[in-house]
Amino acid sequence: MDPETIPIPDPFHDNFMSVITNTFHRMRELAASRTFHGKSYSDQIAAGGMTTTYGIFSTALQLRGINLFLDMYEDPEYVKKLLSKVAEGYAARSKAWSKYVPGKPWQAIVYDHGIDMISMKHYVEFLVPVYKRIKQMLGSSQYDASIDHCGHGEEVIRYKHKHFGVNSFTNLNASFINIERLRRDLGDEVYMHIEIHPEIVLNGPVDRIYQTVRETLTPAVKGKGRLSFGHAGNWTAPMEHLQAFYNAVKEYGHY
Repeated sequence: MDPETIPIPDPFHDNFMSVITNTFHRMRELAASRTFHGKSYSDQIAAGGMTTTYGIFSTALQLRGINLFLDMYEDPEYVKKLLSKVAEGYAARSKAWSKYVPGKPWQAIVYDHGIDMISMKHYVEFLVPVYKRIKQMLGSSQYDASIDHCGHGEEVIRYKHKHFGVNSFTNLNASFINIERLRRDLGDEVYMHIEIHPEIVLNGPVDRIYQTVRETLTPAVKGKGRLSFGHAGNWTAPMEHLQAFYNAVKEYGHY
């Protein structure tokens, strides 16, 4: 597959994107009459992940499969061209969607799914130049200061903070990442949204949920604030477990 042959369609002349944009408008219409604390809820209907992609690397991985890992060793220039091509589409969608978020500066949403499968050496060699190019294409002021990080790679988080100025990280799974060490390294001013593994909330028991929350929300992790806590989206869990999770965070999350 030649990266040059990968099409980058105009998002708003593509039938699939037309469905999404129509849905987006309809959602805002339905929410227009709703308010939350006196503010229109329609402002909260954002394009989100629909506008970009769930990762430059993970998109390339979907295109090439596991051959992408061999490509890094056997044909690194090909990988660089492929990632660059994906990034062009990423930036095109971001710019196209900016008109649908009136009054707000548009930011790239840089997801980092899949990067746990490569070394930091390859991350710096292949992906860092792509992120720098995205920053150039979107404008430095538009580059996202918030990263959705669903992986295990703590070093990537430190790199993003140090070299890209990222000061907000979401979906940090405390089951895989040493959150206390990360908080110490990043400092109290960095915002972190942390989660516990959904299996814990799904299967319980209640005592285990309380213990996990207590062990996660240490004084060092809580720091001076700039922290939110949740579980990785398992709404099929028994109500008893969801209630226990809520109560545990309420009990151990206070300052």
